[in-house]
Amino acid sequence: MASPQEILTAAKDKDFKLAGCGLFAQVLVLIKAGIALKICDQLGEACEVEKTIYKRLGAHPQILTTCGECESGAGKGLALEYLPAGPVVQHLALDKYTQKRESG
Repeated sequence: MASPQEILTAAKDKDFKLAGCGLFAQVLVLIKAGIALKICDQLGEACEVEKTIYKRLGAHPQILTTCGECESGAGKGLALEYLPAGPVVQHLALDKYTQKRESG
């Protein structure tokens, strides 16, 4: 079986789909491979801190699995397990806190 690095290196730009964007990164996904690639817009301390956190946490069933730092045609980033359940916000019970959010 090919490593995440080999899979990402062999992937073409058209194979990637945008999964989401944040304040300092975008997440691309190779759905068939089950790999997400988080590419930081600006290489800085936040990306390094995130990599360190994943290394320290290690493997756990409730934590997203990281495959390390990888480079692809789409860019260099942190390779992560792809979880197809959609954005996290869809799974939060935010409806319990609507009054606080609206008045805050």
